[in-house]
Amino acid sequence: MFQEWYKKANEDIPVNELLKERLKQKARQQRKPALYKKIYPLGAAVAGLMIVAATIWAYPLFTQIQQKPGGDIADPAAIVQNATFVPIASTEPIPAEQPTVSQEPQAVSTEQPVQAARKPVRTQKPAATSRPQHTEQPAQAAGVSSAKPAAPADEEPAAPTAEPEQPGQVQQTDPASEAQDEQTLPEATPEVLGVTSDPDVPLETVVWTRQEYIAYLGIDVEQALDLPEEFADIGAERKSMSVYTDTKLPYFDLWSFKYEAPDGRSVTVKTTKTNAAPLDTSNRQIAGADVLLTEEEQTLTAEFYYKEIHFTVITTGMPEQELTDICTALLSA
Repeated sequence: MFQEWYKKANEDIPVNELLKERLKQKARQQRKPALYKKIYPLGAAVAGLMIVAATIWAYPLFTQIQQKPGGDIADPAAIVQNATFVPIASTEPIPAEQPTVSQEPQAVSTEQPVQAARKPVRTQKPAATSRPQHTEQPAQAAGVSSAKPAAPADEEPAAPTAEPEQPGQVQQTDPASEAQDEQTLPEATPEVLGVTSDPDVPLETVVWTRQEYIAYLGIDVEQALDLPEEFADIGAERKSMSVYTDTKLPYFDLWSFKYEAPDGRSVTVKTTKTNAAPLDTSNRQIAGADVLLTEEEQTLTAEFYYKEIHFTVITTGMPEQELTDICTALLSA
């Protein structure tokens, strides 16, 4: 291709015969200096390269002008912008531009079982008195995401609108979503063994207040703690609970009682009855109960089993003695 362009460029350049003859005569009359004889080949080579480069650069412009319908000259700026420039020293073809592949966002289910931060404990699942036919849709009962297909790339997906939840309202729900509650699960919470994808388990969702949960728990945690006045209650007042349709007992329960002081100290008590079992290991004895105590920087965590309830007590910025006093108060309730 390069040889064809070079040959075509030389053929298209007109030769000024008069100028050529004058230059020949002048060269015969004048004596060429020795230095000129040395640099003449170099100058001729440079001139030749410049001619070749100009020819290669201008050839696409002439081609586009010739292909313009009606003989009109196209916009020079557009021609230069669309022209392909080939370096002189490179003979490799210019790779074609790869097309950009756009991928539409895929709907991904975010429902995941809660991972265990410690060794899982045995569970005692409340027995249902009867097992009526399941009333949920199979996709919801099996924990399969029912997200709508992703919107096209040129359309923005509409943001989902959450309907306000009324106290006592009954809804069909996926029990796996119970782990995605507004209360953050603590790192020391045992593995959730109650969540299942069994489509034969009839479940529904109800909203419990804190007092309703305390009545179900059988221990008034707030009264047992008796914290100083500077500790403010920052826990949730109500929570959605998955319950059996026939017995109305919780299928999986986990409640957090949270308190915080202005100086950064905090106390959190987490309770569960559906995932409760005696501890397999312990390193403390508090009020006659086996307690597993762990420490990480400014955070102390105590786990124990009492009255068929699994307690997880977490304190921040407090000495071990105060944590021991809190555990003693709960074990005496």
